[in-house]
Amino acid sequence: MKKSVIILAVVAVIAGSCKWVNKNSSSATETEELLISVTLASDEFLSKYNSFVEFVEFDEEGYQKIVITTNVAVKDFKFIEIGINFDPFYIYERSVVYSMDELLPESPFVVTWLEQGTFPHRGISYLDDNHTRKYFSLSMNQAEPEESDRGMFLLNEFQQVSH
Repeated sequence: MKKSVIILAVVAVIAGSCKWVNKNSSSATETEELLISVTLASDEFLSKYNSFVEFVEFDEEGYQKIVITTNVAVKDFKFIEIGINFDPFYIYERSVVYSMDELLPESPFVVTWLEQGTFPHRGISYLDDNHTRKYFSLSMNQAEPEESDRGMFLLNEFQQVSH
């Protein structure tokens, strides 16, 4: 059975495919949609959690901290550097910046963030239930808040290609 995966960047919705077993369910055939959200980190938001994983990539002026959360465990989660080829145009994973065996709902991932122009420079990847790696670029929404219901951050799925 194929189940939609919904990736949320605050309110941004990107569809993919994944099936997750709801461990709180009495039936092993029930599934739960995967929801990943990205938002600015704040002390108030983080105080909801007993623990979180934090990675400080840089300590320069002008950076913010973002927090990536999920509602179900995500296997082989990676925070990645994005590369862009312009002729022909495609986005690819250039390198892994940080990885963890599992991103857990009770322990979000906090990372420093510095927007660098129009094109995405960071993203995430993980293994779905079919052991297929899913890739998403991470960027700030450039639309005016009143013109977009997708939130401050956008996750857009891409296919990894050899370059």
